[in-house]
Amino acid sequence: MKLTKILIAFSVVAGLTYSCNREESNNLTLDQENLQTEANADFVSESDIDLATDFATNFENTSSLRTTTGGQQGAHPDYPCAKVTVASTNGTFPKTITVDFGTGCTDKRGVNRKGIITISITNPIFLPGASITISHQDFYVNGRKVEGDAKLTNLTTDLKIPTFSKEVTNGKITNEDGTFFTFSSNRKYRMVEGIATPKNIGDDAFETFEGNRNVNRSNGTYFTSTIKTPLFKRNACHFISKGSVVLKGSKVDGTLDFGNGECDNLATFTDANGNVAQITLKK
Repeated sequence: MKLTKILIAFSVVAGLTYSCNREESNNLTLDQENLQTEANADFVSESDIDLATDFATNFENTSSLRTTTGGQQGAHPDYPCAKVTVASTNGTFPKTITVDFGTGCTDKRGVNRKGIITISITNPIFLPGASITISHQDFYVNGRKVEGDAKLTNLTTDLKIPTFSKEVTNGKITNEDGTFFTFSSNRKYRMVEGIATPKNIGDDAFETFEGNRNVNRSNGTYFTSTIKTPLFKRNACHFISKGSVVLKGSKVDGTLDFGNGECDNLATFTDANGNVAQITLKK
């Protein structure tokens, strides 16, 4: 089973905007900034894991010390502009995959990357206990610089429900305007639909069912995001359509709810005082 699909589900939100008016409370305005930060962390870090899993599954059978570049046989079909180097001992695991996106490379989903990402794999990622670790070198996603280390571990105990943990340490995302935030997180995912049809990713659905993220922004504010109810997303929909997270920190205190399962770009944020604002999700 190509487990790239498990991570694709959660790389969907690049920003948030309020569909509210200026008469709403100042707290909600401040909340908007933190919601945007939470969404940026989701988009960049989940895209990061998605990318690593994709290359890990595509090159897990590649011989040792093999280098591929755009246009050569063996290059990744979705990233023809990337240079890929695979290093291992006698073609076995562990393996290290280095992907160099040069000065810019845009994938079929419209995500632009530049710089180098290094992916270390202990075993084929579909095997329980296997893990992937990820590091970055002058690496950018859609103009935002990404730093830190991430680790994806296969926790599957029931082969009918592929399950993973994802841990991010020393994470840092710097925006094009120079503002930044640092973060760490530990979350768990599982595949809940489409398992019987591994070649048809269109019917897949996934949940982030446990975990939290700690965020510190360059302006001195901070918050923690904790999964309240599992975040549900179908591959056929661009957005998370169900589930909620609790955001609590220096300038935010409330719950972000993604809805009842309907595929749309709407969510609601309810602060600790009961004030409710509708949110428009953006890719």
